[in-house]
Amino acid sequence: MEKKRILDGVSVVDIPEAGLSVLCGCPENVVKFLERSGVIRPIERDGVRFESGPNAILLSELPVQGGRFCNLGEFPVLQMLYRQGMILPRHPNNTGLRPMIVGLREQVEAQSRYVYLGNYGLTTRDELAEAGLDARSADEHLRMKLKFAFGAFRRTEELLDLRIIDADAIELRNGAFVRRLGVNRYEFIHGGESVEVDLNLPPGARYGAPYQLPRRRASREAFSVVHLGEGDGWDVGRPCMGSIVMYRGEPYLVDAGPNIEESLDAVGVGIGEIAGIFHTHAHDDHFVGLTTLLRAERRVRYYAVPCVRLSVARKLAAVSGIAESDLYCYFDVRDLQEGRWNDLDGLEVFPSISPHPVENTTLLFRVRDGDRRRSYAHLADLASFSVLDGMVTEDPAAPGISRERAERAKTAWLEAADVKKIDAGRGLIHGAAEDFAADGSGLLLISHTSAPAAPPVGRVAAFGEESVLVAAPPVGYPAPVLAPEAVPDPEALAFLRGTALFGEGLSPRFLVAVAAAAKPARRATGTSLLSLAEPGVFILAGGSATLLAGGRAVAALGIGEPFGEEGLLSESRCFLESRAEEEVAGWILPYAVLKAAPILLWRLHEVYERRLALAKNVF
Repeated sequence: MEKKRILDGVSVVDIPEAGLSVLCGCPENVVKFLERSGVIRPIERDGVRFESGPNAILLSELPVQGGRFCNLGEFPVLQMLYRQGMILPRHPNNTGLRPMIVGLREQVEAQSRYVYLGNYGLTTRDELAEAGLDARSADEHLRMKLKFAFGAFRRTEELLDLRIIDADAIELRNGAFVRRLGVNRYEFIHGGESVEVDLNLPPGARYGAPYQLPRRRASREAFSVVHLGEGDGWDVGRPCMGSIVMYRGEPYLVDAGPNIEESLDAVGVGIGEIAGIFHTHAHDDHFVGLTTLLRAERRVRYYAVPCVRLSVARKLAAVSGIAESDLYCYFDVRDLQEGRWNDLDGLEVFPSISPHPVENTTLLFRVRDGDRRRSYAHLADLASFSVLDGMVTEDPAAPGISRERAERAKTAWLEAADVKKIDAGRGLIHGAAEDFAADGSGLLLISHTSAPAAPPVGRVAAFGEESVLVAAPPVGYPAPVLAPEAVPDPEALAFLRGTALFGEGLSPRFLVAVAAAAKPARRATGTSLLSLAEPGVFILAGGSATLLAGGRAVAALGIGEPFGEEGLLSESRCFLESRAEEEVAGWILPYAVLKAAPILLWRLHEVYERRLALAKNVF
């Protein structure tokens, strides 16, 4: 038995005698970290080349740590099934065993939903009707997706071996056991040996990125494109496909893949500057960076067609533990109409449904420049023309697409633009650069590949490269008019600035507004920090208090820690309780102030999930 550290909170435990290699912890870009560390490497058996790697995942009990997702099994599972060959017919590594997912019931069930949504997206007519599709369009959409799914939407349990830890110790396989020691702490036992793992991130730590990026400061043009990534989910040295559309000096993200915060920082764009995000679809290499936007002081505008928005909301709920409806608490959601130009104060965008296993759109942007329009086409996750042709069927009841739909998609993708970025990752669900050999666009950029070699057509953009379509006027843009600042209590301002909840990532102006809303409070020994009549969060400033769950003490509340987040984040306000162990002092913050800031909601959500894990610490 051997344990290998990958990064903080992530390790791999190999138990070769039991046929197990367990990935413990599963944050964004973990496949790239595994390749960096040599856990994933090329191997050959019986004349077949494939990859090594873990065949099981131990889930974190906390869906979010350090502000980022912890249980992103989509790409590791794909690596096991296809790149290791565990599901491929007649493959030497297909022994009949399925990738194993191990964890507490709540997280295993959530991971099952998340993997299903990552495979298929929306799979019922009712879901598509909720997204605004009429009956005929819904049937055509399902036929297309069933073709990608080889004729059937398979339950996660058919693809994966789901193991729930519902006792102090359970057997995984062939005499290998896992024993729970505490929140996110486990012991693997086999043949008289044991090894412990800890999936907790140290205080203040983050998972980081598997690559280093050059620093290139983006200019603030009237209309330009900043290229943030041209790789895919497997390219260990480059970020995944993504862009910034700069409009009137304001940055709009096009998709948010893994480590998007590091990419934004490298081009000099702060989270608080992002005006909005245009979202193509919910696959992890375009999706998981949403956690970055959840750490903004205001709700970032979220643009997508309704079917993409709905599939994103459901996947976000599964992987984070927040409610599906909470998408609207964290983002300013603005639906786009598919198949037509949407005018967003002069920035026009045309989304088109694109054949893919999940709901997906290509996006065409344009801006008027004098008597002409300049345009940028972002074509993420295409299907190659040969794959499209192979999907065509004349049977309206069979999985596939009509000839008319296939030709319509090709025509739309080949429409000329001043700058066009295309997915050329090949395979069943990605495009082929050769299909664009006759493309009439001014600049054709090849993206979404693992190999940065020279493509057969077009070229690959460098990280941070800018395509300026309409230069900014010399006079710039007027500064926003700000409301006058509230006057805070100086003691409250100084105290809140030193807490984990408020002390990092908040602008001075915003912190002043929060402190101005804080109300001082004192509590006597033996009393609760909050009553049901007090809708707010209590921040402990002095004395000592205890956190209780079901009448059982689960943790001490330290100075600067909040209490009362349950009423803000959950329909229940009675599972978690508090008790002052001596006279305490603190500040009460009203829910209205906290609800206005996604970064505070997201941090309180992380606090709440950790407390729920503490409450479930005993089986």
